[in-house]
Amino acid sequence: MKASKPGWWLLDTQVGENQRAGMRTPFLIMDRECRMPMGLSTGVVADRQIKASEFVGSWEPKLARLNNGGSYNAWMTEKMSEFDTQPWIQVDMEREVLFTGIQSQGAKHYLKSYYTTEFRVAYSSDQTNWQIFKGNSTRNVMYFDGNSDASSIKENRFDPPIVARYIRVYPTRFFNRPALRLELQGCEINGCSTPLGVESRKIEDKQITASSFKTSWWGGSWEPSLARLNAQGRVNAWQAKANNNRQWLQIDLLKVKKITAIVTQGCKSLSSEMYVKSYTVHYSDGGVDWTPYRQRSSMVDKIFEGNSNFKGHVKNFFNPPIISRYIRIIPKTWNQSIALRLELFGCDID
Repeated sequence: MKASKPGWWLLDTQVGENQRAGMRTPFLIMDRECRMPMGLSTGVVADRQIKASEFVGSWEPKLARLNNGGSYNAWMTEKMSEFDTQPWIQVDMEREVLFTGIQSQGAKHYLKSYYTTEFRVAYSSDQTNWQIFKGNSTRNVMYFDGNSDASSIKENRFDPPIVARYIRVYPTRFFNRPALRLELQGCEINGCSTPLGVESRKIEDKQITASSFKTSWWGGSWEPSLARLNAQGRVNAWQAKANNNRQWLQIDLLKVKKITAIVTQGCKSLSSEMYVKSYTVHYSDGGVDWTPYRQRSSMVDKIFEGNSNFKGHVKNFFNPPIISRYIRIIPKTWNQSIALRLELFGCDID
């Protein structure tokens, strides 16, 4: 058998000294585009998923997000002595994923710089049994070069990639104090986690429609074609004309695709922070007959948890995935007004 797509495969092996004819070995086939940000910088990884052994003052682990701003904008811990146990910061992805790299930054506070100049990495799938990453190092541990200033981004690759749910970063050398802002890079193990083109505009304006859209008193039209993740401008999202449960936003992918996840975002207009707090999803092959998304063996429509602020990203996974051409997002609850920016993730059908 030959592997035809990303994911775990049981493949026939060559007969060797310790192998019998007919034996199979698990192989992980990796998506060639497996270098996507995993969500620390965007907020897809929630505060609860970031923990640390310790921190100093207001420099909490939840702040360890690449390019984070503000007076306190990183995780920081006390200076270490040779007799101290090494502090660590941990990210829980809440599922096994494929990690291919890590990006790091330091921090600056009152003109004083803090950054980690060297670190090591450990990983686990159950938070009990930890493996130290040693890559191609001849030693039992691989030490990564960290940052040389407070603001530049340093990127390191995991070779070979790591399959795990939990990642821990242990600072081993530092300037002034260990401080970190991070992003992890990788993809889903089964592949099929590529952005489908809402943000990049690969999906054209005419493919995005809605039940209605609002026109502001000053002339701005919150059209469905603006519902693109991270869209900028004074008018930068879809906003429904009315706020009720009959509103929807629809995307036509032009052909049947496998949809594995969705990321949503709200928006801000003047002083109003608008976002969808919960929603359901319907799908269709022809755009006429619609099927509500439900969990396996459930007769109740699944209600997805949306946003809790206007700028953060919230990612929800479709398990099982949706196989369809049309997707409709139907807001159920919202803050101030129904407003959405989004991205869909998935892949073509083989």
